[in-house]
Amino acid sequence: DLADAVTAGRREEFADFSSFTAEIPDPQAESTFLDSRLDWGEAATRDGRRRRALWRDLLALRAAQPALRSGRRDLVEALTVDKDCLALLRRDPDGQGGALIAVNLAEAEQQRGLRIAPVRWSVLLSSDDSAYGGAGAAATMTAAGSESVLTLPPRSATILTARPSS
Repeated sequence: DLADAVTAGRREEFADFSSFTAEIPDPQAESTFLDSRLDWGEAATRDGRRRRALWRDLLALRAAQPALRSGRRDLVEALTVDKDCLALLRRDPDGQGGALIAVNLAEAEQQRGLRIAPVRWSVLLSSDDSAYGGAGAAATMTAAGSESVLTLPPRSATILTARPSS
């Protein structure tokens, strides 16, 4: 029946995540539903308001940036992927620009050389911004010969956009 198929599908989906070792929540159990609901009391706390502001700003940025709006996979390129860092380049569908999404999962600042043309990059959003409860450190992108060097604050995500050099 459908409920059994959903449960089996959920277990199969989680099997692809080697780091997920906890028991897989049963999608048919009322406790799974209750545990998944938003705690509005937590949402009203200082940290909760900061998280909501981050989500609001991320959604607004997605609406404003063509490279973030497009769901086309052919416009996405993984520039670096390792246990501490992820950097994805998302190109605009019209080919006129793009956005770099960079995430540092480590407790320390991370630096990565990226094989992309050195252009001027501007930070659109950083989860390390003090408005979201971060330290206020900004990611940077510097030219190094024919590539760019990305420096990310600890435990942060940053979205940058390419700007033509002037």
